[in-house]
Amino acid sequence: MPHIILISPKSGQIGTRITVAGNGFGILETVGIDFGTTIMIAACNTMVDGSFQLVFTTDAQAIGTTTITARGQITNAIDTDSFMLRPSVTLKITPSTQNIIKGQEFTAQIEIVNVSQLISADIYINFNPAVLEALSVGSGTFMTDCSSPGYMISTGTIKYSFGSFGSPSTGSGVLCFLRFRAKERGVSNVTIEDNQTKLFTVAAEQGVAIPYAKEDAIYYVISGIRIQTQDRIIRANEYVSYQCISEGDSGVDVTGSTTFTTSGGGDFNGNIFHAKYIGSYTITAVYSGLTATTSAIITTGTPATLSYISGNNQSNTCTLTLNEPFVVKVVDVYNNPCPGVDIDWQVISTPSGATGYSILPARTVTNIYGMASSSLTLGTEPPGTYTISAIASVPSGSPVSFAANSLRRFGNIAGFCLLRLGLNRYGTCSDIMVTIPETGATTTTNNNSYFAFILYL
Repeated sequence: MPHIILISPKSGQIGTRITVAGNGFGILETVGIDFGTTIMIAACNTMVDGSFQLVFTTDAQAIGTTTITARGQITNAIDTDSFMLRPSVTLKITPSTQNIIKGQEFTAQIEIVNVSQLISADIYINFNPAVLEALSVGSGTFMTDCSSPGYMISTGTIKYSFGSFGSPSTGSGVLCFLRFRAKERGVSNVTIEDNQTKLFTVAAEQGVAIPYAKEDAIYYVISGIRIQTQDRIIRANEYVSYQCISEGDSGVDVTGSTTFTTSGGGDFNGNIFHAKYIGSYTITAVYSGLTATTSAIITTGTPATLSYISGNNQSNTCTLTLNEPFVVKVVDVYNNPCPGVDIDWQVISTPSGATGYSILPARTVTNIYGMASSSLTLGTEPPGTYTISAIASVPSGSPVSFAANSLRRFGNIAGFCLLRLGLNRYGTCSDIMVTIPETGATTTTNNNSYFAFILYL
């Protein structure tokens, strides 16, 4: 059976040298090679075992898959395989995409890449006339020695043609410049009309079309912008990203070329906002002279620290409540007050033997200022020192410790004192000091103690 056993390489541009080998053909038979639409592009005789190998150069064919046929000229034995013909020339519109503000004039250009022996061209460009207005066409720098370059602008179409005075041009460069005005908001594809656009080289004194690949462009006309997402509520120490989108159905994302700023509350790194301080702020986006704003409300972040506010080292009489409550505060990493945080209050130590003490409420919740409080009622005697803790589920500062002191209780003092002056009735008397020793419950009850001063003349 006839069989093509080798095609190398399997793909290439026009002008690529291809090696083809096969076997199973007639002995010493001529085998012809057809390449696409070219009949007998090469031929050779088989060996005594019916095998062959030859080399040929690809000619101009339609870009894409091309059939290679090996055909025995005597036996008519046939086998086929394929070769991928890649375009050697690229015709492209640059920039490939662009955002333009309504009313702005701008320039696009037609570039040619990797062409060989270009002698002339007819280039047809299509665009959306409802969005763009074509103003003019100018010659590029690639074909510097052109004869009668010219252009024609009609509704939605530009035609540009040129020919060379001198030698053909080889390489890459700009063929022409296209000047547009952004007419109305919308989208316009700017495309090379490949059914009409032709590139020519010279072969055997005749013009030959050069196959090419094309790269079109798409342009967006923008009349306004908006920020996404609008009116966000953000927690302190949260990172959020903003986008800047053009108004209209096209919704072009212009974030990468937009400058974002804030009236406060945090800072931007590109389009990433780092929220820090609670409050209501304005986010502003500026793109090519267009401005958009939105609001950002920053709320308290994750509770981070429990701290002391007031109430430490108070004293009062046994069984009474301290005059001031113990107060603590919870804040996040940026010192914003954190409401709604549970605080547990515990009596850690008391004077030995004291009873009836309490800390109330035993659990409180921080208010809008991040603060919570609780009050200590001292126990019975003996007097001494109390230790209280405020506890919260936060990474730092918990627990906060407080100390309080209880004092003995005394009754009202009244009574008599006997003073004997003797015969010296006119003398003076030193100050009289009465001492009530703190010995036992009888001297510290609520019952009144008393004494009297009696003067005998």
